[in-house]
Amino acid sequence: MMLDDPYKELRSTLSELRKNKVETRVGIVPESVALLLEKLELSTTAEDRNNLYFYLDAELMRWGDIPLRVQFLQKFCQESPSDPLRHATLSHALAALFLEKNENTNFKKEALDLGFKSLDSSVEENRFIRYCGSSLARLAISLDEYDALNHALKYLVSPEAANCQEDIPHFECEYINDIDVSRCDKELFYRYKVICGMV
Repeated sequence: MMLDDPYKELRSTLSELRKNKVETRVGIVPESVALLLEKLELSTTAEDRNNLYFYLDAELMRWGDIPLRVQFLQKFCQESPSDPLRHATLSHALAALFLEKNENTNFKKEALDLGFKSLDSSVEENRFIRYCGSSLARLAISLDEYDALNHALKYLVSPEAANCQEDIPHFECEYINDIDVSRCDKELFYRYKVICGMV
């Protein structure tokens, strides 16, 4: 028996509304974003707020307003400061902001700090190590930071990552070809290629 999806109707509504633009307290945004902001103001349960923030982030990514996306992800992280997945998401939004406005290196530093925090928290909690390790690896490649990449690879090849139960089912390997092997730890790189079945 299939369980009801409580957000199926919402997704359909968002798809219809995103073509319309409306004025809100955060400026002109798609009506889909305005609806989610209204629902967040009324939402009280952690699970519902988590799902609504997920949909809000997706709508803001579609809209392309990176600063507004960062603003709401920061609020999202404040509601659950120890959640490694939220910090991983925010780290990539900050990296996108840095790459768009690269005169401000604070965005880059904060993105890397959050990427490290996300992975370290996942290791401490023994959950989502593969996800957060891959997230930091992708972040490091996008920001051309190979010390951060080596840190990510160190945990990705660890027994903890291999045995983590609450995690994505497989290792992410698609970014391996984007790595400059001459600049990373070659042993860690080779071990990760083996794990990914690329050797």
